[in-house]
Amino acid sequence: MNGGDMEEERRKQRIAIEEEAVKTIKAHILLEDEEKERLGKWRFGKEIPLATVGVIVLQTVGVVWGAATLNAKVESNEKAASLAAVTQTTVDRKQDEEARRSEDRILTALEKLSSKVDRVLEARK
Repeated sequence: MNGGDMEEERRKQRIAIEEEAVKTIKAHILLEDEEKERLGKWRFGKEIPLATVGVIVLQTVGVVWGAATLNAKVESNEKAASLAAVTQTTVDRKQDEEARRSEDRILTALEKLSSKVDRVLEARK
């Protein structure tokens, strides 16, 4: 082989090596894309322990139950507050009526007293 043939052979080897490197890089990129796609999707597999799944389910049930209980307590308190408002209104009306009656009795007593004082004063004249 002469010098030109050897250089041509080396050039072909370099090209073959570069082509092989490009193929390897493309294959690596393809594997990375597939791995990213696989990891990006939600799935359920053997990698997740059953205990973890059980705890998550129990927590979810607990949160829903707690929310329902809280909602029931809020509704109960709303009913109690409404009943208390109605009861207070009734008590206020009764107190107002009693105050009016007391006022009327006091005015009647004052009128009687005034008339008696007037009679006593008339008798002294």
